[in-house]
Order: sequence, then structure tokens, then C-alpha cells
Amino acid sequence: MSVRLSPDRDCPIPSPAFSGPDDFLRLLAPIRRRARQAFRGLDPESREEAEQEVVANAFATYRRLLERGKSHVIAPGPLARFAIVQTRAGRQVGGQLNVDDVTSHYSSSKRTCLAEFGKNVKKDEIPR
Repeated sequence: MSVRLSPDRDCPIPSPAFSGPDDFLRLLAPIRRRARQAFRGLDPESREEAEQEVVANAFATYRRLLERGKSHVIAPGPLARFAIVQTRAGRQVGGQLNVDDVTSHYSSSKRTCLAEFGKNVKKDEIPR
């Protein structure tokens, strides 16, 4: 366990050392618990999908923090909260947000357009 100094005080605050992807496993249980709590109102299939997206987003954020040398700020609560907000906003790990894709969740949250599958719709017919 490493020790860092508080920015406000001169007393040391113990901080767990995170140095690689294997250390993420220590954070996994609290992150999953918060995700289950956040998405408890969804149907079982959607809830499982949302929980997995939260874990993936939290891991991506964890890796970015390690790469930036900010392992001292890693904690399960903030990682879970950020990942839950990202998931609720439709931001997926490895995906892109495209408002012109009428089938995407992101597009439907930004526009009042319904996609009817099986019909060909020209781009100029899509309401903006």
C-alpha cells in the first residue's frame, strides 16, 4: 500500500496501489453492486447488458487513469458513477455516437424520429 499526502493537510492518507489491469479485479465487486442498484428498474436482459457496459466503461476509464499516471485517484465509487452516467447517456465503449444513424439509441434520444425496420427511407426524408 502506498502513502500520499493530502493536498489540504500534511498528514498521509493511505491509498491502495494500482499498477495494472489485474488490480481492477479488486474494484469489480463494488462497481457491479452500484451498477445493479442503478439499473434495478430495467427488465433482466436490459439490466444485464447495462451492467456489463458499466463494467467495460469503468475498465476503460481505469486504464486511461493508469496511462496518465493518476493511479492515486482510482476508487470504485467515482469509477462506477462515471460509468453509469456514460451508460445512461448511450455512450458505449468502442462505439461512436452518430446522430445520423436513425437506428442508434443516441440518435433517438436526440431526435423525435422513429425507425421503421424493413422500409427504405431516403436521407432527405429524415426529419431534422
